Amino acid sequence: MESPEQHALRLQQLKAKRVMESPEEHTERLRKLKALRDMEAPEARATRLQNLKAQRDMESSEKHRARLDNLKAQRSVESADERAVRLSKHKNKRKLELQEDRAVRLKAMNLQHAAQRSVESSDARSRRLGYLKAQRKALRVSESVEEREGRLQRRRQGHHRVQQAKNDEVTASEAQCSALDDAGLLHECSKDMKSEILRQLGFALGPSGMDQCVCCVCDRLSFVTDVHMHSTADKGILQSMAARLRNPEVQLSDDLVAYYDCKDIHPAFVGLMLSRKGITHAGNVNDIENPSDVDFNVCL
Repeated sequence: MESPEQHALRLQQLKAKRVMESPEEHTERLRKLKALRDMEAPEARATRLQNLKAQRDMESSEKHRARLDNLKAQRSVESADERAVRLSKHKNKRKLELQEDRAVRLKAMNLQHAAQRSVESSDARSRRLGYLKAQRKALRVSESVEEREGRLQRRRQGHHRVQQAKNDEVTASEAQCSALDDAGLLHECSKDMKSEILRQLGFALGPSGMDQCVCCVCDRLSFVTDVHMHSTADKGILQSMAARLRNPEVQLSDDLVAYYDCKDIHPAFVGLMLSRKGITHAGNVNDIENPSDVDFNVCL
């Protein structure tokens, strides 16, 4: 097995040999390579592409930039026919791509672009947008009638998908509703429909009805319309809570018991594990002058 130094030396010698080869030798080498690629098994091709992807992911930023610059230099000297052939092959390859592979590729591409845009400077962004604008302008000048019709058709389809997505935000799709009906499940609401329901509910309840408070038993937020406020003077509710909540067989950690222990707030809370956020009074939680003025919230 060759060492890293031997590997680097071999690649350097191979690169020097490629630089010195004639156009005929270059064409013959690519033809043989294409013939070998056409004969390789699908498993071997998948393994080769996976290894190539892993190698690309592990390359340093300098190597990545050098590879892109080399590719850009090659593209800058290619003729119009060579560019047309390359784009045609690329287009045919995408047509044969599976829907699952396309989704994975687009997701990885979006993540890569998002990472690049997050560290992009304002000058680099201006240069990139200017280059894309000039490239689009050059392509539209040289495009044929068929290419222009195809571009406009793709643009109309994109606008239609955006409009359809906006409509789906208002009303769930019929196909989705039918599938939920067949499965016996409840219909899902869109974001806009949920916002509309909450808006109408807010008008029905009024400002006070939309307020929230914490249940001292559940330790979670609830609407005030779903919560009863009790006082420590109500011995019946305290006895009922003590009978229902006490469970001597359960072994809980000391930190958890200390966190929900409220006996310092009122003697009636001895032995109960309640949330301090659901207990209200006129004084401080840890220093109450009049312990009779203590109220606690219990959800329905």
